[in-house]
Amino acid sequence: MITSGASSLPGPDSDMAAAGLPDLSRLRIALRPAELPLPHPRSVLEAAHRASDLIHAEHLREARALAEEFRDLPAAPAERFHLLRTALRSALAIADPAQIQRDTADLVSLLHRQGFTAQAAATVTVLVERGPAERGAARGRGALETRAAGRRRGQAPQASPELLVVVRAVARRSLAGARGTLADPRRDAARLRAALAALPGVREQLLIDPERELRLRLAQALEGAGDLAGATTAALDLLELIE
Repeated sequence: MITSGASSLPGPDSDMAAAGLPDLSRLRIALRPAELPLPHPRSVLEAAHRASDLIHAEHLREARALAEEFRDLPAAPAERFHLLRTALRSALAIADPAQIQRDTADLVSLLHRQGFTAQAAATVTVLVERGPAERGAARGRGALETRAAGRRRGQAPQASPELLVVVRAVARRSLAGARGTLADPRRDAARLRAALAALPGVREQLLIDPERELRLRLAQALEGAGDLAGATTAALDLLELIE
């Protein structure tokens, strides 16, 4: 007679059971995929994204080392901007004045070389405002002043109030993390909304359009503030922008 179903399975006293067949828990362990290490970044942009993830995971020294490894490799200006900004985030989080100085100067120099002098001025202004980067930002301001073509020596280009609103909002993620303070999601949402309102008038003065980042952070801030309807609307706005 042929049996089927549960009656066909070996009982606890059968020869098959005695042979040591693994139970369900052992099968789950055996079939679980191995956790393979992530492949090493192959480009400056990939390195910037990986370093950002490492900063988020509080692996600051690893993030710093990765940024340094890719720092001098050839890359498009926008990709190098991402890497230098991430390197500056790690320097601020570690509170290393020498690295802050170096990263600020390199970031300002990159913006100036690409013709985004107003953004360079705004970046230095925002860093000086926040305090921890003051010594490093001072060197960046000096580089900006000495390289400003067509301007009187010692007179740095000025950033408009609208541009400062946008740059402050973009930079707040780095600076807040460096200060080790908890963000107030309602205040963050207000800042991000102000930045998004100012962005259309200064978009052409920025090396990289930050609208996607600002809208994503707005959705996160609204969710953190308990405004689920507002967070949903902000997320839908972001999806519409991406599409």
